[in-house]
Amino acid sequence: MVRAQPIGTPPVDIESGGTQPIGTQPGDLPSGDSSSGGAPAGPIARLVATADYHRDPYPHLAAVREEHRLWPIGPDTYALTRYDDVARILGDRRVGNGPPVTRPGSAGTVSGLRAAAASAARPISVLDPPEHDRVRQALSAAFPRSLVAALRPRVRALVDDLMTTLAARAPGPIDAVTELALPVPLAVISELLGVPERDRAAIAALGPALAANGDPQELVGPDRSAAARQAEREFLAIIGRLVVRQRRTPTGRMLPALLGTQVDGARLAFDELVANIAFLFVNGYHNTVNQITMALRALLDRPDQLARLRADPGLVTRAVPELMRFDSPIQSIARVVHQPVEIGGIRLPEGTQLMALIGAAHRDPRAFAEPDRLDIARVTARRPLAFGGGAHYCIGAALARIEVETLLAALISRFPGLAPAGAARWSSTFILRGLDHLPLELGVPAPAGR
Repeated sequence: MVRAQPIGTPPVDIESGGTQPIGTQPGDLPSGDSSSGGAPAGPIARLVATADYHRDPYPHLAAVREEHRLWPIGPDTYALTRYDDVARILGDRRVGNGPPVTRPGSAGTVSGLRAAAASAARPISVLDPPEHDRVRQALSAAFPRSLVAALRPRVRALVDDLMTTLAARAPGPIDAVTELALPVPLAVISELLGVPERDRAAIAALGPALAANGDPQELVGPDRSAAARQAEREFLAIIGRLVVRQRRTPTGRMLPALLGTQVDGARLAFDELVANIAFLFVNGYHNTVNQITMALRALLDRPDQLARLRADPGLVTRAVPELMRFDSPIQSIARVVHQPVEIGGIRLPEGTQLMALIGAAHRDPRAFAEPDRLDIARVTARRPLAFGGGAHYCIGAALARIEVETLLAALISRFPGLAPAGAARWSSTFILRGLDHLPLELGVPAPAGR
């Protein structure tokens, strides 16, 4: 789906038979351990440590937003908290998408893995022009708007099959994360890239460890860092083998096209293909799963909004952006100042690292009336920011919205007795927000096709 932080460990050279990563070695990645002789916990760590933060971060983010328009969180590093500032920075060409400048005392403040990837082949998520334009041109050619539109019937068919499967499980309970939200996005991105069934479950199992990669360095301890590096090695090895197989026997709809696409007379190199296919795969399912489950939880917690959507299914196209604003799977996006910019009268020089706090911006009362109220019919000219902005706007945004809209509409129609079946368990990550477990009672299903 949307813009997860980058996979930091460089691709494994599967094609040449080597086993060492290209460029930065896994052991070079900083551990981020602030509890055993490292730097004391910084502002982000103290924020996350507040009671009940992961269940409901928004009161804590509101307190920060009202105190700080530009929140200093480290040497030459600031967090943006207000909607207009975040929207502007995400589309400002003077602010880059590349790895941060590393200075003593600041390495990894935004993301240690991001900085460690600087010398290796990197996914589009950490590139700036002209490298960004070259890679995006290749990806866009392999994933045109016409392909996204053509995928709508396939998404509908997968959702219908899932509803049939769930009806056989009714009245439940089920885990909405693994049994409801995961199957369709995982199948769609796997079919696009030609990922065989045998690899899909293995990749999905690596998802939680991979999701921790983008977190600020001060939050990442040695055990979690080691698990992330191991997950990256396994994941990139799977993707490397996939690229080799696809060169020999093309399958899927997107990867074969990408393998054949030339930009300025040249194709993407092998390590570029691996880095970007890995990035697309993670973004093609993980954040969509989180958005589905968080949207469902928000609706279940507000029966009036759920009933309103059930009574008027056509509201789903307006409801999904509002649900994403209300509780976004992307809580922060990292940027770097390449040319001086000014925010709130403060001049930010070249090299300043920025953390755009999407979660804080989405609840900004300066941008949204009653921002803490979910209104599935909300009309606003201000869009959700989790897909990024400007030249870096998420290439898979339209597909993600199709998946979320189709699944939510079908679920609400087919299962009128939806209800929570126990306590939700939230992920412990900061950049990527989501649920690890959401027990759901399906109730008695309505007849198919109703």
